[in-house]
Amino acid sequence: MEQIKENMLKANYKEMIRLNIKPNFAALGRQYGCDYRTAKAKYYEELNTEKGIVSEEKIRKHIIDEYKGLIIDKLENIPGISAYSIYYFLKVEKGYKGSYETIKNFVRENKDKRKQPAEIRVEPIIGKSAQVDWKEDLKLTSKSNEVFIINLFLMRLHYSKKFYATLTIDKKRDEVKKCIVLSLEYFGGIPREIWFDNMATVMVKEDKHKKVHNEIKQLGSDLGFIPILCQSRRPKTKGTVENLAKLCDRLLSYNNEFETLEDLIKIVNTFNEECGKEKSQAHNKIVNDVFEEEKKYLIPLPNKNILEKYKQTIEYRKVSQDSMIIYRGNRYSVPTRFIGSYLGLRIIDNQVYIYDNTDLIRCHIITNNNLNYNDEDKMEILKSDLLYGLSDEEIKNKIDNTDLQIYDFLKGAK
Repeated sequence: MEQIKENMLKANYKEMIRLNIKPNFAALGRQYGCDYRTAKAKYYEELNTEKGIVSEEKIRKHIIDEYKGLIIDKLENIPGISAYSIYYFLKVEKGYKGSYETIKNFVRENKDKRKQPAEIRVEPIIGKSAQVDWKEDLKLTSKSNEVFIINLFLMRLHYSKKFYATLTIDKKRDEVKKCIVLSLEYFGGIPREIWFDNMATVMVKEDKHKKVHNEIKQLGSDLGFIPILCQSRRPKTKGTVENLAKLCDRLLSYNNEFETLEDLIKIVNTFNEECGKEKSQAHNKIVNDVFEEEKKYLIPLPNKNILEKYKQTIEYRKVSQDSMIIYRGNRYSVPTRFIGSYLGLRIIDNQVYIYDNTDLIRCHIITNNNLNYNDEDKMEILKSDLLYGLSDEEIKNKIDNTDLQIYDFLKGAK
């Protein structure tokens, strides 16, 4: 009986092929008591092969088909090449008319064809090297909804995995140099090499090539280490990055839980100490125990005068409601737009230089006077408060003829 049904089905197929009719495999399967996939594969395809006929589905081509070999070749021979790069090349150079999605999906399916660059794992040499990383513009909010924009500097010794992190407001090169010195003082010695991973304050571009900035070279010369730029996208160690990410996560967990900048600094200092007591996955030992051995191999610190030269950089002060910052008990004015902000102070030749990040805002001569106003700030402060609504000329006349301490008294200043 089965043979009869099979012969009838084949006869049906032959007639359909002769008339160029596409079969309904599901209906034929039900009619002749077999699965539609069997009806198609076992009988219909066999008849097509015998007669040299190729079904419509077999002759249908996809637009990507002729490019598949080239795509595989790119994946195998160009490590890290992106799907979009391949799409762009095929479109511009080979006349590909299909979509980017088609290329992206094919690359995803064949991503194991990518050649991964071989890496030789080298045991770190004791006392030889450290790496620096830098996280900019981390935003945190205090309990009182005051917003802090901070930066994190981290240096890590490759052998012991001991590291030092510090928090900064400023992002200038001088601040980075100060952080390097503070790190080396924390370690109590200097590695022979310090690697930097794509830090704009450390590198400079010359003829499309990246080089270490001369100021960082000079710092290295003064302290005894060689500054080295990590190859782009291929840092020699991921540990520093991982420690920095862990520190960022820890600080973010304190969002809306701290009160002052000093609180954040304490959190970072605690992180330095606590992580030294933990085991590193790299050597499966307590970091501080390995560090005690590594310290013997570090270059001794130079004399304090050299170190202090690089540490005399920026202090930070919050601008009060009367648009002043305090230095050694005396007040120095800044523009009113900075009220509530933290500004950096640098003391040079008996003058206080006040910065908003990298921009110089004001420069005052250091005096013993309680109040030290810049004329523009004085005008702006009075105009915004007690003398609101008066013209600049009227305010200037009052300034010239009135003791400003009267205005401080009226405002309740002490």
